[in-house]
Amino acid sequence: MTIYISPPQVVTGFQRYSDLSGYSYDFRWAGEHSSDSSRLDRSSQQRMSKMVAMDAKPFNVDPREQYSRANVLRELNKSFLGFNSR
Repeated sequence: MTIYISPPQVVTGFQRYSDLSGYSYDFRWAGEHSSDSSRLDRSSQQRMSKMVAMDAKPFNVDPREQYSRANVLRELNKSFLGFNSR
């Protein structure tokens, strides 16, 4: 079985505008975000905030499939790449 791993992306310089609540089907917009605590780099004037974005694989048909050896290895490899990106 071949497992395609899309590479994690490091997103820099973002600003939060909304508050959110819930998870999965209960995920909802919870209003405007009122505090901006991200710092600016003095030389570039770019926000110093960073976030790692990784793909999600749906397991709608059989949720137990996410615990298969191949899928656990996929998630571990993807996380390793994401959290070791610089």
